[in-house]
Amino acid sequence: MKEGAKEMASEKAKDAEEWVEKASDKAKQSAHSVKKEGERELSEIIHKAQEVAVDAFDYAFSPDRLSPVTGILHLMGFAAAYGMCVWVTFASSYVLAGALPRNQFANVQSKIYPVYFKAMAYSVGLALFGHLMSHTKRLSPTSVGMFQGFNLMTSLAMILVNLLYLEPRATKVMLERMKKEKEEGTVKEGQASGLPSGRVVDSTAETVGRVSSTEKSEEAVAKSQIIRLSQMLQRLNSYSSLLNVFTLMSLTWHLVHLGQRLHIVS
Repeated sequence: MKEGAKEMASEKAKDAEEWVEKASDKAKQSAHSVKKEGERELSEIIHKAQEVAVDAFDYAFSPDRLSPVTGILHLMGFAAAYGMCVWVTFASSYVLAGALPRNQFANVQSKIYPVYFKAMAYSVGLALFGHLMSHTKRLSPTSVGMFQGFNLMTSLAMILVNLLYLEPRATKVMLERMKKEKEEGTVKEGQASGLPSGRVVDSTAETVGRVSSTEKSEEAVAKSQIIRLSQMLQRLNSYSSLLNVFTLMSLTWHLVHLGQRLHIVS
């Protein structure tokens, strides 16, 4: 009887172990299938999200949608550049020159022109970007549109030459000339007070004549340096003004082009 009970208990234990193993296998299979199903659904969701993002990008940046934006950028940049160029060329310099002494006028101009050329570069660059974007969306850009693109590029190049080369050199020469003029004014004040450049005046006429001739030679050298700096500054200002006038002419040509396009559309 005892042996039979033991056998029955061992059989039940084996059955229980087999049931536990089968349950564990089923649980593993179920977890694996759930994982695979989750991965498949996640892949489908990512794929659909990518399709939606591509469609949204195509919709937002389609030529029909971008055309008003590029047109606004084009007109904003061009209007700002043309207005600034007309004001500085025909009004600002003449008003300041009539209202301020020469040295103060030069100082004010040295502060205005870097800001002016930077603002012009940004504005013309924005107009060029809008112009190119509006024409690259067309399958066959017109020759007039291509010429106007080169026209705006030329304007931007002239502005950059003024900004990066002519204006810094003109400001440097102007400050050097003002320094020389200040030194020359100090020397003249010393001569007017009877002190020849801070030297002790000897009682003999020979020493006075020698000091006077030395001062005259130094004064002549200083004057020649001031004249040379003034000529260099005048030449740089002439080049800068000429490029600025050419820039205004180029922008005026673009203005005529925009007016013709408005006439055709209307």
